[in-house]
Amino acid sequence: YPNFTTNYGIKYYHNDAENRYTENANPTIDDRLKTEYLYAYGSINGRVKNFGYSAGIGGVYAHTRASKREKDAFRPKINITLNYRMPKNWSLNYLFMYDPKLPTLAQQSETMQIIDDISLRMGNMALKPSSWFRNRIYLRYFLKKFTGTFWVSHSRTVDTQFDRFSYISDTSSPYYDKFISQTQNGGHDDRINFQLDLGF
Repeated sequence: YPNFTTNYGIKYYHNDAENRYTENANPTIDDRLKTEYLYAYGSINGRVKNFGYSAGIGGVYAHTRASKREKDAFRPKINITLNYRMPKNWSLNYLFMYDPKLPTLAQQSETMQIIDDISLRMGNMALKPSSWFRNRIYLRYFLKKFTGTFWVSHSRTVDTQFDRFSYISDTSSPYYDKFISQTQNGGHDDRINFQLDLGF
């Protein structure tokens, strides 16, 4: 278009993983997981006088199947940048990002895996995608050979993913007296960053 440009796209992939586990000649355990991943997006870029903008918005959909269990997940994906060139060699920039992180197939596999003499690992099909978003303000000054930039940002991860360890105290369990690790969702965590750069 005369005053702006656009892009549109779609991405799809299929992941099929099959693993077999056995221990000390015990019967083999088959573990098969499939994921259908679809990502559709559109973006626009343009400038009006001293004001520039860029925005990309899309959606991520994933469908996971494990044995008889199935799970669907959908999350938006957003990236927005605004830039304003101010008088007297100053420029101001704002960035917003929203990015989902889908669980891996290994994190969703509920097959018990032995790590060592005391440790086990099992995935979690109930695991939800985590979402990360960030706001950043960026200020730049330039004069001949001198440049100075300062930015501050705040980011948050929602439904964080972490490994939770627990002790198996059930004496009837074949894994009695061992520790098991399983990926779980937490609440959220925050991060605030400041940065100053001077150059000549």
